[in-house]
Amino acid sequence: MKSVTHLPDSLNRALGALLLVVVGLLPAAAARASDDLMAGLRERSEAAGVPPTILAGVERELIQAQEAGVSAEALRNKYLEGLAKGVPPAKILVVVRTLRVRIERAARLLAPLASADASRASVRVADALGRGVSPEDVGLLVNRARERLARAEVVAEGTQTLARLREAGLYDPALCEAVGRAVAAGYTEQDLDRLGDDLRRFAANGGDLADFSIGGDARGEGREGHLLDESAGSAASEVPGTEELGGGSGGEGGEDPLAGDRPGTDEVFRAGRDQDPNNPDPPRP
Repeated sequence: MKSVTHLPDSLNRALGALLLVVVGLLPAAAARASDDLMAGLRERSEAAGVPPTILAGVERELIQAQEAGVSAEALRNKYLEGLAKGVPPAKILVVVRTLRVRIERAARLLAPLASADASRASVRVADALGRGVSPEDVGLLVNRARERLARAEVVAEGTQTLARLREAGLYDPALCEAVGRAVAAGYTEQDLDRLGDDLRRFAANGGDLADFSIGGDARGEGREGHLLDESAGSAASEVPGTEELGGGSGGEGGEDPLAGDRPGTDEVFRAGRDQDPNNPDPPRP
């Protein structure tokens, strides 16, 4: 028969008291976090005539984002953007919820990579997911970044490059493979930004995007106008795990990606978009 070790009553009482203190602090900490996130929102919401039930829903979304470790501030900014634009409160809530789902999905996709600012990188990738970039595209770029030990910020810029190309009406699968090769070649965020312009010019001049090669060194020198090196192969076929990385369930440019100062950022407030937060990615042509 196994012996049972009994703790002294005094120790049991001390442990019990400590547990009560810890448990008691949790709601208070959550309330303080909620108060910080909601600072100023209640007054502005009341002034805009936002129903209390909608405001409570927004608060839940902010708290869920915070608990998930993603940017609740991005959701707060998006809510304020909707108020400023006079968007119906119920639609703002749908947009905020969809953005939260996208940011959480982006964070999962970027999880294998190191990052100087994971929160901002996730928000930028989430924005790209809302502008025509697919989770599979992000997964491919993540796998290419892992080859180079590149940071999440590089992938985030790569998704922004793809998003701008999508908005320009370019949907060739070779685009993502070209950006993926650039990531694997060590392109910087600035290089990737310029790469998008190169790809647009190449396509506008009638070039076959499958023949666009990533040439030169990590600074991107000599990358335009060369034929594809056959040994480069397909990024999707070379790198295992793309489907797994792209299978998340939850999807920005410039210094302030939520500012609404460029094409695409206002689309989440247009009719027909973001109606289903469980399927937040827009259809692709």
